[in-house]
Amino acid sequence: MFEKWKLTVRTFRSIHSSIRQAKADRRRYLEMPAAELAGVPDDRLADAVFFRADHKVEQAADPARGIAALNAAQKVVYTIWLFDTETNNGGVCQFFQNSSRTVTPFVSDCLAGIGADEHKKLFDGLLERRPELKRTDAPGQWTETVPPAEIEAFDEALFALPPLSELLLLFIREHLQEL
Repeated sequence: MFEKWKLTVRTFRSIHSSIRQAKADRRRYLEMPAAELAGVPDDRLADAVFFRADHKVEQAADPARGIAALNAAQKVVYTIWLFDTETNNGGVCQFFQNSSRTVTPFVSDCLAGIGADEHKKLFDGLLERRPELKRTDAPGQWTETVPPAEIEAFDEALFALPPLSELLLLFIREHLQEL
């Protein structure tokens, strides 16, 4: 019993420490001059740039206005980071269930912007077959009309493609001055 308690406390402390570190990183990236982004390691760069764009979106009265305030490169990073993170965490279902669905209208163009043509074709095909997924104001309502097998097939096809994170990193490195 005591060993379980020690493990739970250790796990809690580890999670708490990770959260504290993530908050400190976010503050550091927000305060970092754009010229210093070039020195951020590849494994942290997408997060750093996303945090900066996300901060702009959060400052707006609503997400649509926040996204509209982003420049083209920031919009690409913001959109692709959300799409990639959500789909990697819980598949396309999670993307459409969560608030990340607000970027749905931008996903196709942003995928094209980073050279993810096969991803774009897959995403566009899903929206063509299921236009109800284009709604950004109705989380969950589409789950009754899209068969789980179709969602699973999309996820399998998506995960068979090259990781978006690699294409996004190349895009970020090419557009650092705009981010």
